[in-house]
Amino acid sequence: MSTNDVVPHSGDYFGEQRDLWWNRDFLELFSQRWDLRNISSVLDVGCGIGHWGRAIGQVLPKDATMIGVDMEQEWVDKAQSIAKDYGLDKRFSYQVGDATKLNFPDETFDMVTCQTLLIHLQDPIAALKEFLRALKPGGLLAVAEPNNLDLPHLQ
Repeated sequence: MSTNDVVPHSGDYFGEQRDLWWNRDFLELFSQRWDLRNISSVLDVGCGIGHWGRAIGQVLPKDATMIGVDMEQEWVDKAQSIAKDYGLDKRFSYQVGDATKLNFPDETFDMVTCQTLLIHLQDPIAALKEFLRALKPGGLLAVAEPNNLDLPHLQ
């Protein structure tokens, strides 16, 4: 395989079907449980092409902003393009970054989140420490990771 044929990290999992992972009722439920009414700034780490951030964006206040960070420039570009297609580009922006070395000041965000990221990191504790550093006091850290121990083929 040549370097031109290499698919960026998680490329096989970023199809439109991933937008259907989280149904609106479930999003509304954790919006209520997490009390997202006062969230105005969100950091979505390991955002890929923005699936998780757009899902959460459905239940955030309409003026909330979101910054997505991913290590792959291709995903950042695609996420920005999709945000523009959905009319979200004034509120959602994306940039290349490292989950363990976030390029934001301390206590910047009301909410820091990731979805299916920590399982891919060599040092998830370092990433979580960075998430907490970038989170405002009393902010919400929301981590959504799969339970791979519950897969049928492992039983």
